[in-house]
Amino acid sequence: MATVAQNLSVIRAAVVNLNAQVRKGRNDSLRDYYSHLPPAIQSRLTYSHGSQVYRDKTLGTFLDLINKRPIHMPVKFIGGDDNQLLAQAANDMSNLVYTRASTVRDTGQHVFSLTMYQRAVGQKTWHLIPGRVTASSLPERAIVSILAPVSYASTLEARGVAQGILYYAAKQLRSRYGKQLAVKYDYVSGASFGMGGGTFPRIQIGHYGNLRPKFQTPGRTAKRRSRGYAQVKGRSA
Repeated sequence: MATVAQNLSVIRAAVVNLNAQVRKGRNDSLRDYYSHLPPAIQSRLTYSHGSQVYRDKTLGTFLDLINKRPIHMPVKFIGGDDNQLLAQAANDMSNLVYTRASTVRDTGQHVFSLTMYQRAVGQKTWHLIPGRVTASSLPERAIVSILAPVSYASTLEARGVAQGILYYAAKQLRSRYGKQLAVKYDYVSGASFGMGGGTFPRIQIGHYGNLRPKFQTPGRTAKRRSRGYAQVKGRSA
């Protein structure tokens, strides 16, 4: 019969093996994410592991350091911010959306509902941007978002002929800034912006390390919004 000491030894060995597997998976994921960043972004990254912040470290050195620490601590890349570039891209985002919307018929109140917000990474509250975006108005580690909070917005995005409005603009932004800034197209609950229910299309833009690029295909929420769109069909923006 195994002794208590033998059982504890087996458990310790199992824990060590599990931790090693978790570290390997985490390290591989970080290497993959890092490899897709432009060199200019890679050279300005700060690494955050739990409450510890590492600056001026290569990725390899950073991994060597955190592999000696508890594996449950969160890891983050903090991008080197250039708010001048982000402000320029945010204003381009607004112009692209309005220009695209002006070419699409039957948008109802879509154009007039388009709203831009900003928040800093770590903040839960989005703040309305009432006018043109400036570098000085953006907080450190800012993310800028634009959405159309009308009930039929998701239906408009899913219409194949129009290629969407926000979705089209997001693709144009990715083409212009994809190597310098992260662009994300997704759908968000109105409750996140204090608007009650509903799910609305959204574009987000921010620095790599602050925002992960992602494109969600339009159409997944369209069926839920089809009745709202029917009420405005035949009207022009």
